[in-house]
Order: sequence, then C-alpha cells, then structure tokens
Amino acid sequence: MRVVLNKLVEGKTINGRQIKVRQFLPNEDLNQCGAMPIKLPASDHHIRNFLDAIKHGTQPICDIETAVHSDTLCRLALIAVKQGRKLEWNPEAERFTKDEAANAMLQPRPFRGDWKLPEVG
Repeated sequence: MRVVLNKLVEGKTINGRQIKVRQFLPNEDLNQCGAMPIKLPASDHHIRNFLDAIKHGTQPICDIETAVHSDTLCRLALIAVKQGRKLEWNPEAERFTKDEAANAMLQPRPFRGDWKLPEVG
C-alpha cells in the first residue's frame, strides 16, 4: 500500500511540551470501503461479542493475545512521549533496555483507598 504524507500539524501539547505530529493517509484509491485485499471481521457490539464467545466457548473477534499486544504498543508509546526520548524495548524480557526510569513507568499505579486485589494462592 502506498502511503502519502498528508500534512505536518504543529501546536499539540502533551504533558506541557509542544510536539509536531505527522499525519499519514493511505492512497485515496485504496481508502474506499471494500477496496482492501484483507478483510477483518467487524463487531458493532464488542462487549456482546466477548460475552457470546464465553457463553458458546468460541473465540471472540479480538483474542486476548491481540488485545495485550495492542495495549502494550499504546503503553510503550505513552512512556516514550512522557520520557521525551527514544526508547529501546526488549519484547522477550518485556522491559526497556538499560532504562530504569522508563521501566519504572511499567509498574501499575497503587490502588486508592481500601481497594486491593485479593490474595491468590
């Protein structure tokens, strides 16, 4: 697929820093409904799809591995933006390489108030 640089947008602020964002759009010929060669299933009610999969013992449209990988990419991007620099990720170790400040941001936030996870074991 050919991707065309659409425009450079300036003036976005994330965590008090001005950043530049490049917007990329696919070739307009391919940006038509039904024009892409790969067809993915669609769900107009994601939660219902998940509950039906549990009920019937089938796979949901978005399996857990795909969801975890998607979530991981979003978290890594957010950490890189907050750190304000490039980071190197080791997918096997699920840690940043030689960057304890970035690795510290992988830890979950502490629960507020009396909320806590039950002990398992």
